[in-house]
Parts: sequence; C-alpha cells; structure tokens
Amino acid sequence: MTRRTRFSLNSLATLLVALFVGAAGMAASRELPGDMTIVPGDRIGVIVIGMTEAEMIAVSGQPDQRLMQGRDNLYSWGLVTARIPAGATGVDEILVMDTRYLTQQRVHVGSTDIAVTNTFGQPAKRSTASGLVTLDYDGMSIVQRNGLVMQIRVRK
Repeated sequence: MTRRTRFSLNSLATLLVALFVGAAGMAASRELPGDMTIVPGDRIGVIVIGMTEAEMIAVSGQPDQRLMQGRDNLYSWGLVTARIPAGATGVDEILVMDTRYLTQQRVHVGSTDIAVTNTFGQPAKRSTASGLVTLDYDGMSIVQRNGLVMQIRVRK
C-alpha cells in the first residue's frame, strides 16, 4: 500500500468517524463559544491547530464525545470535531459540518462546488472516494457530495 493510499484511507476513516460523531451529537448539539470563523491553516471557531487537550477544554468546555480512532483522539462538540494524533501534544485537524461556520470569503457547509472554486480557485489536489469529492487547498480540505460542501477540514 502506498503512502498516498494510506493517507486517503486515513482521511476517509476520519471523515466517517466525524460523520458518525456529528450525527450522534446532533441531538445533543451545542454551540461552541466565540466566533464561528474558519481560518485555513489556523482554526475553526475557538479551536486552534496546535492546542493541547487542556487548552481546547478551557476555551470550549468539555466535549460532548471523546472517541478513539486507532490510537488518535477525537473530541466532538456537536458538529465540530478536533483530532489529536497518537504521540502528538496538540490538535492537527479540525472538522466542521455546521452550516453556521464560515470562511472569511463566506464559504460554508452547504455552499456549492461552483462557489468553492470561484472563491478559492482550482485545488492543489482533488480526490474522489465513495461518492465524496475532496478538494485540498493550503491549510484546508473541502469535502463535497452531489455538488455541495458537506464538511470543511482545517489543518496546518
């Protein structure tokens, strides 16, 4: 298995877990404090790439759910999920499926694929798996299904 394949399978697994966590958390979903801005390469709302578990909890409260994906830790606040990989000290990826979170250019979950490419241009990488299209940009991935954004991921 090549490194690219492992990354794709890992990303797909993260997406599926996040979808499960998000769906399970919808009934008990609560809004995180602070703004709802998505900043590629930096943050989603109050959760910032590199934050420790203690820092996340200090700014966002206890997560609704904590899950293990392999050896990685996932923390979910409704439709926002942060991942701290095994052996790391801080968040390396944040996922959002809540339509209220926006990039500074106003792209959000529910935006059309045309709005995404008109705003951010052609992605550095485009991949398709199980009916999902992932557009990779600097510091951000946008996952689409049927021409609509269903998840935005922020990473370094």
